[in-house]
Amino acid sequence: MVRPVAVLPPLVLACLACASPPPPQPVVAPPALPVVRQACPGGLLCEAPAPLEGWRVPELCAVSRLGQRVVTCWLQGQDWPRLVEFLTSRYPHAVQNGPLLRIVGQAPPARENPAQVATTTPLLLAHQRPQGVELVLLAGDPVDMPGPATDTANANQASPRSVP
Repeated sequence: MVRPVAVLPPLVLACLACASPPPPQPVVAPPALPVVRQACPGGLLCEAPAPLEGWRVPELCAVSRLGQRVVTCWLQGQDWPRLVEFLTSRYPHAVQNGPLLRIVGQAPPARENPAQVATTTPLLLAHQRPQGVELVLLAGDPVDMPGPATDTANANQASPRSVP
């Protein structure tokens, strides 16, 4: 038995030849495997692999920036005594006052020139909260200095502002 073959007109063949190829299928990356964290020995807190604003902080803290030199680190459900032990083992000069732990960073080197702007030392504050612990990290920054002298009434007697 012979089947009839349909002959396509040349215009249809030309359109099929000019048609763009179908777009390539997107490559789907395999899902990332969850990172398995090793438990720290003795139930201690593990230290983060990189310091935060120069401070050694516990692992798994939720970091948020509040400003140019202010960072917070939230530790959900963290036990206060374990955090105090973690920070005091790294910073022996830490001062605890109830639910607050205060650590002052290293003072900047002494200024050679008294006119040079001094910097404040960094500060880490740990606060015990009902649902966890919050760390506030303050970076050292220039101390507020008085502004430049301005042209006031005493500096310029001809100024209309000097007249009462």
